[in-house]
Amino acid sequence: AMLQGAASVPAHERGEVRVFEDRAAAVEAAVALARPGDTVLVAGKGHEQGQDIAGVVRPFDDRQVLREAVQKTQALQKTQG
Repeated sequence: AMLQGAASVPAHERGEVRVFEDRAAAVEAAVALARPGDTVLVAGKGHEQGQDIAGVVRPFDDRQVLREAVQKTQALQKTQG
């Protein structure tokens, strides 16, 4: 549904749309691409601490994934000057 909504917006009016199968990779990419003044919104799971994949619930916490992505990005920025 989200992709259909994005596709319905004329290309000249929307930003780039990227699709990730892996939620953690999507969060990490969003944080890495963010620039000063940007906001990264991780929506859809809220307080849930698991991710249901093909009927199997695996531990997953958006807050922890986001925290780790921010720390990783900050560390990379420090090493790059």
